[in-house]
Amino acid sequence: MLVDRGLLSYDEKVVKYWPEFGKHGKENVTVKMLVSHQAAIPFPNETLTWDIFRDHEKLAGVLADSVPQWEIGTGHGYHTMTMASFCSVLVYKVDPKRRTLGQFVHDELYVPFGIDIHFGLPKELFHRVARMEEPKYTASQWVELVRNPLLRAFFLGSLRGEESIWNKVIRNMGELSDPYRLNDPDNRMVEVPSAFGTATADGLARLYGILANGGDLNRTKLLSKAAINTLKTSVIKGMDKVVMKENEWGPGTLISDIKIGKAFGHSGAGGQEGWANPELKIGYGFVTNTPTVSLSENGQRYLLLRKSLYDCVQNLKK
Repeated sequence: MLVDRGLLSYDEKVVKYWPEFGKHGKENVTVKMLVSHQAAIPFPNETLTWDIFRDHEKLAGVLADSVPQWEIGTGHGYHTMTMASFCSVLVYKVDPKRRTLGQFVHDELYVPFGIDIHFGLPKELFHRVARMEEPKYTASQWVELVRNPLLRAFFLGSLRGEESIWNKVIRNMGELSDPYRLNDPDNRMVEVPSAFGTATADGLARLYGILANGGDLNRTKLLSKAAINTLKTSVIKGMDKVVMKENEWGPGTLISDIKIGKAFGHSGAGGQEGWANPELKIGYGFVTNTPTVSLSENGQRYLLLRKSLYDCVQNLKK
């Protein structure tokens, strides 16, 4: 939205808006490189804590001090715990109202469009939130765990004493690695946008449905058609250095080949999903309060529902 309004450019270097970001060889990273996970900073140097995220200026300093984990420009890797926080600092730097990402989303999505997505949930809305619960794995889900290449690499690497980038990401999460702390309303009020957003499936579907249908709802514009075309345009694809699988990134969006057209959106740890399919003009979302180890569209619950959705669409087109 800020790019659409001319306040930010994908092609400009991040240091134009945030000079401190240029430390440790990051001075030539562009906004487009950052939001397509090419800045080589999937985790910061400092172990993450709730208190870091409670202080936006401190968070900005921790992120600016981050050291790249591979040579910038040689590939991409999912910026697991940093991407949305980098975006939050950029929003704050260029937004005339000096809003954080959570405040911006509330004012620009929740209020005008009824998009039920929050980064830092107001305590008065906590009564609507389903409590996070431990998953009870079925036999098929245990098979899914064993087949997951990321988990296999993580456990085998741990046994061998190896430190993959993913192992370092998990270790760096510190006290934030326990999602069940979100059952405390004081923690859910904290903006941790890369991991602990709060949303309904309807909220995700509404957001991506608007994007799949030209960017406006009831004559109120969310994004221009040009901006939406940019979101679904590939920036980089190939083997991800962090999650160790092939993927394709647009500017802040995952791009996925579906059997009917291409979709863009994002997966979330634990099995959360939100996607737009402009060819079919549909948006859809899936959320769960029993997180699994699913990552990047491999959750069986979600995949079965997605298959049913597309089967219905195909039947309607006949």
